[in-house]
Amino acid sequence: MITSLSNMVILNVLFVITSLPVFTIGVAYSSMFSVIKEMEGDDIYVIKRYFAYFKEQFKQSTRCFLLPLGILILLYLEFIMLYQVNADVPNIIYVCLLIPFLFVLTYIPWLELQSAYFYCTFSQQVKNAFLLMIRFIPQSILIMVLSSLPFIVFASWPFVFAFAWPVWLFVYFSASTSWIYRAVKTPIRFISEQYKK
Repeated sequence: MITSLSNMVILNVLFVITSLPVFTIGVAYSSMFSVIKEMEGDDIYVIKRYFAYFKEQFKQSTRCFLLPLGILILLYLEFIMLYQVNADVPNIIYVCLLIPFLFVLTYIPWLELQSAYFYCTFSQQVKNAFLLMIRFIPQSILIMVLSSLPFIVFASWPFVFAFAWPVWLFVYFSASTSWIYRAVKTPIRFISEQYKK
């Protein structure tokens, strides 16, 4: 148990550090997911395996991540522009920004976790992520909640978010990815078996 916990802490710190350039968040996530998948049955060298997956998946995962990253940046800029407008902005406008934001946050993990299971082209990976997200609604809801939680905490309680930095640095991302892995492994295994047939 102590070994598993220490591995998750190491994995979380690796994810945070390798995500600092922002455009590498996608490959950092796919690498973390791949390591968590491998940790389930074996005692592995987390650092070595993480960077092996990072190198192996860098091109494909980064390429896939750029489109949703661009959409998130556009939504963020739109939100900032609306926030800075002096006139009262109807709440429905913010809701219209929030819906695609949550959609993209749910889409990204489905997009990146495929690297741990399938070898597919860029277009297949983009299409599969959308199909998986629609087909497995309960898992998608879990992914949406876990992916948006840091943003919700930051928007609602910025002081709590700031004081909770050890949680984000040492445990949150690897723990939430571990929960996502447990939620999706059965349906993904089913799809893999169907694909083999």
